[in-house]
Amino acid sequence: GYRYLLNPKFPGFHQPIRILFLLCQEHLRFQGDNQKIVLEALSELGKFPKPISVILRNHPQHPEILNHIRQKFSFPVIERNNTLLQKDLLENDIIITQITSAAVEAIIFRKPMIYLNTHSVRDIRNFATSGAALGVYKISELIPAISSLLENPSQLSHQQDKFVSKYCGKIDGKASQRIIKILNTIDMKSNSKPKY
Repeated sequence: GYRYLLNPKFPGFHQPIRILFLLCQEHLRFQGDNQKIVLEALSELGKFPKPISVILRNHPQHPEILNHIRQKFSFPVIERNNTLLQKDLLENDIIITQITSAAVEAIIFRKPMIYLNTHSVRDIRNFATSGAALGVYKISELIPAISSLLENPSQLSHQQDKFVSKYCGKIDGKASQRIIKILNTIDMKSNSKPKY
């Protein structure tokens, strides 16, 4: 089963909306200063009308970003890289991602996801163009995108299922068996191609 959001319109809903921000590799040349983009996004999130908390999950090859950000926010911001990604995906309500392969796992989990791309180079990954995530290309679009996903958390599910089917194959626990079957069709002596 998949975990869905509690209905924020329910009178007893007081828990902050949990947002996981998956950051991309800092060294990508075309993206400019990623710290500036993250700071702009966090500042914009401060305008959200409901309580939120944010977990920043930096790319494993890069240092902590909060050490470089001196600004204080009106909501909790935690940088966490030492937990399992899957645990963070399950525990958060909205995923904001950049150009990172971790977004594929969010899609597999059918999480409400925003693809944040404010760079001049458009959509290196096809998360938004495939419909598996909402594309946000200006910081001012961030809050409306979050609101849309909170109102209808499963709006991306159908396209996410298509994305998984096209790029990940069947999620049925039998991938290793299929790989072994393909490997068994290869005749190493004759350099034959695998039979799919």
